[in-house]
Amino acid sequence: MNKSPLAVALEIIRLEPLTVSEGENTLLSSAHISLVLDAARYGVRESGVMFHIYSPPTHGTLHLEIWEHDAHAGQMFTLLDLAKDKVRYIHDGSESRLDSFQCEVALSPGPGFLLPSYLQGRHRFRFHIQITPVNDPPTLTIPQTRVLRLAQGTRKTLSSDLLLASDLDSSPADLVFSVNQSESSMGHLERDHVTTLSFTQEELSQGRVQYVHTGNSTGNFKLALQVRLAAHKGTGNFKLALQVVEGGQERLSGSIVCHGVSSLSYRVTRPPRHGRLDLTEAVTSKKIIARDISRFSGAQLSRSLILYSHDDSESRSDRVEFVAVSSDKEDFQYIGSISISVALTNDNAPRRSSNHSVELVTGSSHLVLPSHLSYADEDTDATPHNIIYSVRSSEGGALYSAVKQTDRPLSEFSQ
Repeated sequence: MNKSPLAVALEIIRLEPLTVSEGENTLLSSAHISLVLDAARYGVRESGVMFHIYSPPTHGTLHLEIWEHDAHAGQMFTLLDLAKDKVRYIHDGSESRLDSFQCEVALSPGPGFLLPSYLQGRHRFRFHIQITPVNDPPTLTIPQTRVLRLAQGTRKTLSSDLLLASDLDSSPADLVFSVNQSESSMGHLERDHVTTLSFTQEELSQGRVQYVHTGNSTGNFKLALQVRLAAHKGTGNFKLALQVVEGGQERLSGSIVCHGVSSLSYRVTRPPRHGRLDLTEAVTSKKIIARDISRFSGAQLSRSLILYSHDDSESRSDRVEFVAVSSDKEDFQYIGSISISVALTNDNAPRRSSNHSVELVTGSSHLVLPSHLSYADEDTDATPHNIIYSVRSSEGGALYSAVKQTDRPLSEFSQ
């Protein structure tokens, strides 16, 4: 018997990863955690299927109304709470692409019912959450106590102490400052000693941007700036990172925006080896209208209609390469790639690899070897230590530890 996830291996529950946009929240429902076991057979109602939070999410929180009103409720919810849409996951807005939490499911039968021994107690499992990235706007930091001071008719280099734009999704070279309006009679900006109305955060940090005072007046004046993401024109490389749970699905999102380019078409030059790309009917539906596609439009990409489906193999990564082109008149081309990382799950049932009987005479003992009893797990992260045997019954003898000298028979041991 595989120790993790036991609740799935015993076919008590079925799990479907939750998908949420960065910084947003969504309901955790019975569509994500559903009951496979015929619970009514054991007198277990939906309110008797209890999920105890063993370890909470790392990049978000779970919210249930009863937790706010009952301090003694603890971090626990039921299958009935899921069916009534009472459980919600709230992402913390970080740049994480995956999150998860661990639960222990326990069954509470009604009066007069007794659960089989293998269903008694708590069974732990991990629930996975996929985070859809959002390209947040840049953040501009201008300390209120810092003022640019310079003598009449001189110049001064601007630094990050005065202006600092940051964006977790973009590099300093892609953060562009533009002059909105200025008191031009006072002076102008120069980049590399050439008058300019724009510069990047990278150029600012390198000390390449200066303000030059050219007027006859002195006193206080303001320079209005705005910061935006750069739009590239011409050819280049575009990389997108995608994270998906083993056997799961994730939508491609975003687009390449360039000045002077009205639309782009995408052609896959290297398809994924451990999955496929499908075109779906809508972002709220997984109905596939074209399977294993090699071409898609910019409009389909921006509407998140392109779905990557992992093939449930034990691969840890995948990759898609593509080229995005505009019309011949606009003459634009982008060569891009999508790097896909796969979070493996321990979802394969152990299989028996040896099955030989042990022969011994009455009253004797014999060492049980892997040649007599052996199970293997196809999950790449599974080890013999993770494969646990539980002794249900024993007739005519018992199993004892060959390492620990004890008179107590074994009830559990590993491969």
